[in-house]
Amino acid sequence: MPPSCTELHHEVELGVVIGKGGRDISADVAMQHVSGYVLALDMTARSLQNEAKKAGLPWSAAKGYDTFCPVSSFIEKSKIDNPQNVNLWLKVNGQTKQDGNTTDMIFTYRLDLDLF
Repeated sequence: MPPSCTELHHEVELGVVIGKGGRDISADVAMQHVSGYVLALDMTARSLQNEAKKAGLPWSAAKGYDTFCPVSSFIEKSKIDNPQNVNLWLKVNGQTKQDGNTTDMIFTYRLDLDLF
């Protein structure tokens, strides 16, 4: 945690590992480019982000500190039948901080990939 950070937020996420290159990939073949997944912990130095926003400065640095996105070992694509129905939870010192399912996401992977 950066010494000047007074508020740190964390979110558990399902990371997608792209194993096949491409460009302008259509949604109907996008999953052919996915080789697997990782469990990711997205960290944000929220206090530093808020300070930067108030000053009209870019706040992306609040997410870019060393160790701010630890990931699990690689999870083979075949191990997750449906990435849109995966339970994810986060406990800190035994206390549940986050408990959800990828079905709760606003966008499906197809819609997300159509944006790029």
